[in-house]
Formats: sequence, structure tokens, C-alpha cells
Amino acid sequence: MMTRIPFSEIRFHPHSFFEPGIRLFQWNGQLYRGISSERASFFKELFETGIIKTLTERRLLVDSELTPLAVDGYEMVVHHRRIPFPSYPNEWCAAMLKDGALTIIDLAIELAHHGLALGDAHPWNLLFDIESGKPIFVDLGSIVSIADFTWSAYDEFCRFCLHPLILMVHGEDQIARLLMCEDSGVMESDISKLIGDTVLPGSRPHRRDAQHEPWRHGDRAARHDQQRGTVLRQQAGCLVNGSGQVISFYGHINTSSLLIKKGQRNGRAPPHRPVS
Repeated sequence: MMTRIPFSEIRFHPHSFFEPGIRLFQWNGQLYRGISSERASFFKELFETGIIKTLTERRLLVDSELTPLAVDGYEMVVHHRRIPFPSYPNEWCAAMLKDGALTIIDLAIELAHHGLALGDAHPWNLLFDIESGKPIFVDLGSIVSIADFTWSAYDEFCRFCLHPLILMVHGEDQIARLLMCEDSGVMESDISKLIGDTVLPGSRPHRRDAQHEPWRHGDRAARHDQQRGTVLRQQAGCLVNGSGQVISFYGHINTSSLLIKKGQRNGRAPPHRPVS
């Protein structure tokens, strides 16, 4: 039996406004996400098929569970575990940004196995979990069906994750953080102006034509996203390793201090905010 929450008792999260049909709100000291009827069936299937459980058990997605609650305008209500002490990507050191980038890629690869993708791939959808010390994705609403042969959020991932890491490799970490606060992030043209033409090998996997593929459409798209995710994971993993050194594809750079100094606050509000 559904319990309807009085609309006057909920308080919408101030950073959850971009998609009106899926919004975070607080009620009785807990964090919930309201999902409108247009997308409720899609997310209900993700829960019923165990996909959400798999993602949360792998610590890729914040703990989420269906509730018997409803609120005006939102047919489905999901409860999220609250993650305290939010930090923002432009405050992170290079190693933290690398970990965040790899989490996004790992999540995208796992979703591709199920014919799904991330609609958003910027690091403001990540929070560092105080329990594990690892980044975790918090925007359930970013999960979408794979529509075609390309990851629609690929360029966004590059502008806010991969490209800032490239600048950090070359000692431009402060500029990288400043540009991350811009709506456009770090563009390829910014990299060219700051450090010259830098092309990462295999950054754009070859896109096969659909008529030459023997698989079903969903399988083709999933395999393409898996391949792209694997390449991106190799790139981000090579840029900053776990031993405290920043590494480029063209040799080792001894800049350990880049990884241990705290991210400097630049006093500017980021274009996106974490939403739980």
C-alpha cells in the first residue's frame, strides 16, 4: 500500500533542478528521489531485474532502494543513503580526480553490459564516501538506455575528467581546476594552447557501420560503449597511478607533490553540484 507524503512536508534539494521529472528531496531527515510517471517504469525494471543491486554492491552507485511512498507529481520514490561531507571536483587533487574518472568509466562499462549508459559523465555526480574513502556515483537519474553507437556523454567526460588530468600531468593543475568551473570545461583547444598539440592514442575508437555488424542493435551499442570505456580507463589510469606519480604516455614525470597537496579552492562556484 502506497503512503502519500504531503507535498508541504518535503524540501527539494537546492542542487536538484535540472530534470524536473527526477528530483531529490528531504523528508523526515532522510534523502529521497522522486521519479515521475514518465520514467517510473524504466527505473522500476532496473530495481526488479537486480541491476541497481549489482551497481550498489560493486560500490559504483550510492545505496538506493524502492519505497512504498509517493508524492504529488512523483509516482515512484527512491531512498538514498546520505553521504556526508561533500567535496567538489575542482577541490580534488589529481589522484582523486583520477579515481573519480575511473569510477565513471567502470560504471559506464557495467551499464553497457545491460544495454544502458550514463547520460551525464561529469565528476559533480560523484561524492567521496567517508566509509570507504572511494568515489561513488550519486545521480540515479543519469542512467538511460543506450540510444545509438556513441556514448552521448563521451565529450563531457573528456572535458571534465580526461582533459583536466592531461593538464595536471603537465603541471597546469591550477588552470585545470579553474577551467573545470566553466560550463565548457577543458576543451581540446585549451590543451593545445597550454601545452601544445597532445593527442592520446586510441582516444576515439573506430565507429563501425551498422550494416556490417552481425549483432542486434542493443548488443552493438553495448559493445561499442564497452570498448570505448576500456580505452578511456587505460588512458585515465596511465595519467595518474597509485604510487604517487603522475604519468604521461610519453614518459614518467616526477611530480609527486601534485598528488599530495590539497586541491586549492578558487572561490568560484562549480557549474554542477553533487546532489546527495
